[in-house]
Amino acid sequence: MKITDISAWQATGSFVKQWDDVDRVCRPMDIYDDYFATRPDRSKSTIGQKRRASLYFIDVETDEGVTGTFGPLAYRSQLVIIQDLIKEFVVGQDPLATEIIWDRMIKADRHARTGFMMMAISAVDNALWDLKGKYYQKPVFRLLGGNRNKIPVYGSMLANSTIPERAAETALKVKNMGHPAQKWFFPWGPRSGPEGIRDNVALAAALREALGSDYPLRQWNFPFYSGILVY
Repeated sequence: MKITDISAWQATGSFVKQWDDVDRVCRPMDIYDDYFATRPDRSKSTIGQKRRASLYFIDVETDEGVTGTFGPLAYRSQLVIIQDLIKEFVVGQDPLATEIIWDRMIKADRHARTGFMMMAISAVDNALWDLKGKYYQKPVFRLLGGNRNKIPVYGSMLANSTIPERAAETALKVKNMGHPAQKWFFPWGPRSGPEGIRDNVALAAALREALGSDYPLRQWNFPFYSGILVY
């Protein structure tokens, strides 16, 4: 079996917002005034708004008709790298030889160990594992050596409002839906000073009060800000 192509396809549609996205996590670019000034108005809500979505997926195709799929891609830049650089080093290879293909993709460019290049490589690798699972008719976790019949999960609360009162309401709603744990994202970094720290602490305190002392809760931030704090 040989890889014959890496193709891409796009899915588009519309949806009604069921969550707030008036907030976002602090980012390295926040140190620049012009970027920091673009933070959204935290007092407004986007729940109920109609939005359109346009997402990209890739298919690794073979001469035996088995296809591996991955998506959606986080950035369209991944697709450009896959089509313009990675593809030529993958087409013609045995799709089951995932280690060799990974090595070829890593060695295809000296910048392959970070950034968009690594994200593009990861997309192809995920599609190859999907293909391998279909070929052997086994779940991928079995092919990777896993033997658990269940794993712990959590709800990632990115894109929800981090205003303490609103966040607490959302967190309780998600808990009541059956999610056994949650991960929230701090809105403020170092440039916000003591006020930002107080706001982050207020968020954590409101979430803990709403969820109870035994409910698993994580606060996430970039490592160069404050790392992961577990409350």
